Formats: sequence, structure tokens, C-alpha cells
Amino acid sequence: MENRQLLTTRLDRRCLEEPDGRGSRSILNRRYMLGFALMVPVAAVLAACGTAAKVEALVTDPKIGELADKVKKLVDGWGLLPSQVSGKVSTTIQGLLADLGAVATSISNVKSLVDAKPLIGQLGTLIFDIVAVIPAKSVSPKVTELIAAGLSYLPTIESIVGLFGARRPGARRFAAMRPDDAERVLVAAAATSSLRR
Repeated sequence: MENRQLLTTRLDRRCLEEPDGRGSRSILNRRYMLGFALMVPVAAVLAACGTAAKVEALVTDPKIGELADKVKKLVDGWGLLPSQVSGKVSTTIQGLLADLGAVATSISNVKSLVDAKPLIGQLGTLIFDIVAVIPAKSVSPKVTELIAAGLSYLPTIESIVGLFGARRPGARRFAAMRPDDAERVLVAAAATSSLRR
């Protein structure tokens, strides 16, 4: 029994010392080379990308979904506006709403709130451009309600990206609403607008 153990120990030692590719040293060398070969592409990718901090995040911020949803409610709700006014005003609002829709689509495709912030700035500008087109007199109560709802809902959208825009002078003629009331008005208007298409 002792002789067998001694023989096994000698064989193990010999295998470790054998450089001819048949022993354990050869197996260890193969493992080392395989590990090295796998690490080379990884190192190349990391070198190409730079530091980990510079690598763009592939995961979308969960707040983007909430932001895009709120923007969609406002844009869809205001889709009813062209049918509530006439002539040149209606045509102008339709053009501005198309721009608003394009911005809304861009917002839904960004991955971070930092990227969304300038788009929300554009959204606010377009909203106030639409408000500026609405005549100061002879507007229906429905138009007044829709504009008031949109202007009251905008700060909720802006706050998600950390924007706190001041109300422009032309917007002061429209009464403010609570955000949840404004949302209800916009959702109802969007439903009416979709039925008319």
C-alpha cells in the first residue's frame, strides 16, 4: 500500500515536471493560454470604449416612461383644438401640433432625463406658441378649458426633468387647474378627438 502511494506521488511529480504536453503542467499551460485568449477581446473592447464611466447606459431611465405618458396625454388632448377654432388659426394650430407630436416621439425614444430636458424645453416653447395663436376674444369655453388644462399640466411634465418655467404673459388669461383635473380634461378631449377621426 505504501509502495503504491509512493509510486502515485512520483508519477504526479513527474507529470508536473514533464514539459512534453502530456502532464499536468501542460494542462495548466493550456488553461492559462485559453484564459489569456478570452481576455484579449475583452481588453480590446474596454480599450476602445474608454473608461466605464464613458460607456453609454443601455438601460432607459424608468422616469422616461412616465414622462412620455404625460406628454402624450397633453398632445393627444390638444389634438381636439383645431376642430374648436376656424380658418387660419386652425391651420396654424395643426402645424404646431404636428411639431409637438414630433417632439413627443423624440421624448419617448430618449434613455435619460438629461437627454429629455432640452426636448421638454422645446415642448414648452411650442405650447406657448399655440397659446399665442388663440384669439384673446371670441373663443369657446371648450378651447379655454383645453388651453387651461394644458398650461396647468405643463409644470407637472417640466418638474420631472427639473425644469420650472415661468408662465408667459399670454398664458395668464387662462385659469389654473389642479394637475389631476387638468389630466382628466386632456384625457377626455383625446377620447373625443379620436372618435371624430
